[in-house]
Amino acid sequence: RGGKKMAGQRRAGLLTPAGKLREALVDILISALTFFRALGPFVLDLIRSWLQPERDRLPGRIADLLDPKVFSRLAGRTVEKVEFSERLEQHANSTDRAWFKVRFSGEEKDTSIFTKIHARNQLVRALMSMFDVYRNEIDAYANLEMPVCTPKVHIAKWTRSRFCLALEDLRAEKVTFPNIWETNLTEDLAQKVLTTLATIHVKFWNNAPPGCWNAEHRPFRGKLVALFTHWVVRRKLPGLIPDDVAQLFDIAVWNWHKVQAFYERPGLKTMVHGDSHMGNFFFKPDGTVGTFDFQVKSEEHPIRDVVYFLSCSYDHEKLPAVEKNLVRFYLAELARLGAPADEIPTFDQAWLQYRLHALSPLYAFVFSGGFSNLMDSHQTVCGLRRIVSLVQRVDTAGALDDLLSGKI
Repeated sequence: RGGKKMAGQRRAGLLTPAGKLREALVDILISALTFFRALGPFVLDLIRSWLQPERDRLPGRIADLLDPKVFSRLAGRTVEKVEFSERLEQHANSTDRAWFKVRFSGEEKDTSIFTKIHARNQLVRALMSMFDVYRNEIDAYANLEMPVCTPKVHIAKWTRSRFCLALEDLRAEKVTFPNIWETNLTEDLAQKVLTTLATIHVKFWNNAPPGCWNAEHRPFRGKLVALFTHWVVRRKLPGLIPDDVAQLFDIAVWNWHKVQAFYERPGLKTMVHGDSHMGNFFFKPDGTVGTFDFQVKSEEHPIRDVVYFLSCSYDHEKLPAVEKNLVRFYLAELARLGAPADEIPTFDQAWLQYRLHALSPLYAFVFSGGFSNLMDSHQTVCGLRRIVSLVQRVDTAGALDDLLSGKI
């Protein structure tokens, strides 16, 4: 009901054909400049890698890590043996992944290690490299001291065209890895995840580290590319995105510079995980909730992580009953963990951020689901069905209308 009403009432942000043409031309120009500026270092690094002796390169294929000499060089420890443990099903195609059994010199038992390198799809590899995604993740593991449980790092290396990350395989410790389509997220479990996020946020409260994306340094979001991925998802998965949310998405994309300007207004910022769906957390037997996969960590308002997590991870039929309580719990956790009391948002302030930051998971799942299979259809359907329900329920369209009409 609310969705149909929103579609009929919204006016702010609707562009005329001439306005769309103007925005499209500007978008093409900025996209081209951004692309070619990033293309040069990527191509030069590719050439440099080809000219380098093989012993000095980062691996080009996941199988290259089966060579103990290669693994030893990258890990900085002598390795006697490397063999595949198993290859599990992948639901994200931004990297190539494998699980290894590694025997380090002087140790009697094999160490289970999870490894990922750049994507096998060359287009995905190029874009993830050029737009700083791989470097952003390596920076988290190589340079940051996280205040929450994360996997032990064995290898964290990056160049402009390649990257290699090797982490302890936590399954050996009977850790549980949830996902958004099978895990029955309860209020108690959601609170534990929110505590983990709040711990990160308080650690970097108004002091995001220099290696993460920020207002001056973040990938450009091309409007035409976003609209194309939206068209692909609606064509590939008809009915998943209803007309009112499709209109909301289009208006948000055409006005994304204004949305981003709201996100970047002076005020509270911290380092957010950025991709805080259920599949990027793990549960230890003692109840500890850890996290991993920091490819899109950035300097943002902390509520971004909260709405991203709840919107795609919590059953959309159950979330309304606990949603505001969970936001209040998160705000209380900020206070308990030591955030300055006068800087913690009120509930009303947080709720406005929640409504507008709901555009972030909507954008992310549409883009990933429609661009070169970055995300498989199963995950896209599950996530977007929940996100659509949330943006309709909290009236993200109304909040966007208020923003674009100058009311907020």
